[in-house]
Amino acid sequence: MIVPGDQPDLDLNISAAERETGLSKDVLRMWERRYGFPHPTRDDNAERRYPADQVAKLRAIKRLMETGMRPGKLIEQSLEELNQLADSRTGPRRHYPAPPLERDLLAILQGHNAQGLQHALTNLLMRQGLQRFALDILGSQPASPSMKCLTLMATVGVKPEWHSRKASAGHQAIPLPSKELVAQAPMISNLIQQFGLEIDTVLAPNPNLLVDVEQRSYNVFHVPDAAGSPYIPAQEEFVVPFGVRSVLGFGGMLPSGNLFAIILFSQSRIQREVAEMFKTLALSIKLVVLSFEDTVFALSH
Repeated sequence: MIVPGDQPDLDLNISAAERETGLSKDVLRMWERRYGFPHPTRDDNAERRYPADQVAKLRAIKRLMETGMRPGKLIEQSLEELNQLADSRTGPRRHYPAPPLERDLLAILQGHNAQGLQHALTNLLMRQGLQRFALDILGSQPASPSMKCLTLMATVGVKPEWHSRKASAGHQAIPLPSKELVAQAPMISNLIQQFGLEIDTVLAPNPNLLVDVEQRSYNVFHVPDAAGSPYIPAQEEFVVPFGVRSVLGFGGMLPSGNLFAIILFSQSRIQREVAEMFKTLALSIKLVVLSFEDTVFALSH
């Protein structure tokens, strides 16, 4: 059972709340906007402060999410109700390993392939982590087995935590559940369209059309002036403080229907004629990725 702390008047800042609850800062902010909970107070510096009772409820919700429940169905319940619900559940639902995976692991064990076993288990843990990350962002929205996600494969930047995709607080895996919800994310929808693709084609590729689409779909996504652009989110948290002037993305679609994209946030302004030069680079990267696509995209399947 989870109860509020012994010092109910002791509020936590968002970093401490993240540590105490196991919920990332981005998830805490997103729930605040979407569900109206948590509803932190603000200190003299306008920083969020989370009361002990809200932290306790967040920990209870996190505990139930680990059994397979969705936050949208838990937010409205009281801490007592959440504790009762947690006590009534016998344990987490099993999603993994699925029977085909069990057979694969058994074959590796029978072949005494220690390196292959380590690789398979590492991939399994990564997939579970990415799926849970995507479900946390999705909240109460339904997730189909065929749902596409934009998965962060690599990252580098001026802050130490930007040098590892595992350290990303809000972009490890971005779910794309429907055309309507993708359209509500201007940067993603505009990127897809500037690549010469339809959102429907990315969400549910038609095998009969993929050959034609993937052969002509390599282009650039270009926002010359990032500040104030409706296509670039996190203006106050990212664009302004880090002096982002232009955004450039290049990529396209692979024969499998997977989309790949490289996105640059530049502190120097990028002219359109310079951005156009990246079209050929997009095609070159596409040709390189094709030879080992199954390896590159293994963790996002």
